[in-house]
Amino acid sequence: MAYRAVLFDLGGVVCGSPLEAISQYSRDLQTPLSDCFSPRVFHPASLVPSNAEPTDPSTSPTSPSCAAIHPASIKPNVLSRIFLSSQAFRQLERGQIDLDQFYSLFDSECKQFGIRNMNSRELMKRMHVRLEPRPEMIQLIQRLRSHGLLVAAVTNNWKKSRLDARGVDVERLDRYFDLVVESCVVGIRKPDTALLLHACRKFNVQPSQCVFLDDIGRNLAPARSLGFQTIRVGSNYHQAIRQLVDLLQLDIPAEGGARDKHQPAIRSRL
Repeated sequence: MAYRAVLFDLGGVVCGSPLEAISQYSRDLQTPLSDCFSPRVFHPASLVPSNAEPTDPSTSPTSPSCAAIHPASIKPNVLSRIFLSSQAFRQLERGQIDLDQFYSLFDSECKQFGIRNMNSRELMKRMHVRLEPRPEMIQLIQRLRSHGLLVAAVTNNWKKSRLDARGVDVERLDRYFDLVVESCVVGIRKPDTALLLHACRKFNVQPSQCVFLDDIGRNLAPARSLGFQTIRVGSNYHQAIRQLVDLLQLDIPAEGGARDKHQPAIRSRL
């Protein structure tokens, strides 16, 4: 297969993972979580666990039994799942609300799960700190472009608020990509494949001609079903770099290669 384009997620792939910041914040909170909430699956529309019966008062977020707090801190994956299933966060990434609106809405959502001292502003600041570019990924992108491949950033991101920085500072990363597609600008967020297909149209390529890298499995599965070659980026992102280099069969060092002296010109940004 002759691949023509590589599509990169930003947070957790090109940059550090915001999920690590969420996990650390969970540990720092030392806030107990009621046992009546399942940490496995949350209903995305209402933030009610999918295994909870609506008519069962023992599983209602406002029921006395659910308010009973146990002396154990939130498990890191629980807050991450609440965050990723949050309606407020989805609206934020689609550009429908700004950060100031998100803070209030998400704090209210967390209270439904017994998290009473959530400070969304602090959490988002910590996430922003984690979103530093990974030098090896930047070097890899430079080498891919020098080999004639089209490279895009396709990211779920949020708009800048009055006082707070945006999610990934794409202005700093623009020069490394031929195309940047942000959910908050287009109004579509992953895992909706329309965001990826938007990039394909701009590049005039087919999904089967693209490799897509993301750190979240539920973003990769729909893309794979459309013909994208996918690579999941874990905590050992060097492994993903090696996978990509092997897949493309290019003469690129696995660590990304040396930095180019001159950056190729940017052709488009959305």
